[in-house]
Amino acid sequence: MPTKTIKIILLILATLFILAVSSYARMLYSQEGDLRSFLSAAAKITFTNTEMIRLDVPGERYMTKGKITGRDVFVEEMKDRGFSFVEQLGAGYLFENEEKEKLVVTRRHYSTYFSLWNFPEK
Repeated sequence: MPTKTIKIILLILATLFILAVSSYARMLYSQEGDLRSFLSAAAKITFTNTEMIRLDVPGERYMTKGKITGRDVFVEEMKDRGFSFVEQLGAGYLFENEEKEKLVVTRRHYSTYFSLWNFPEK
């Protein structure tokens, strides 16, 4: 192939890549105000073996990947903290520790691929 054709193909591919990344970022930004923390967490979860990331935002918030696997990962994390899963109440997940203290953590889907977990304010 001539050099000019290769350059044109590479330019088209680079343009498509930039458009895909910017539309992905726009989708994430439309849901939350501070894009950097969420985009960074989404990239870490996607490109590493990390299953759950604490977000660098006010409050205690986490991101997991997937609808089913994200739930399992979070329930396992809460078990490590001494809380057992009791039941799901809509978007709220009820946990209880040995002292019978209850904790409701809310979950919402953040795009198709991620879930956000929010602890209550203390």
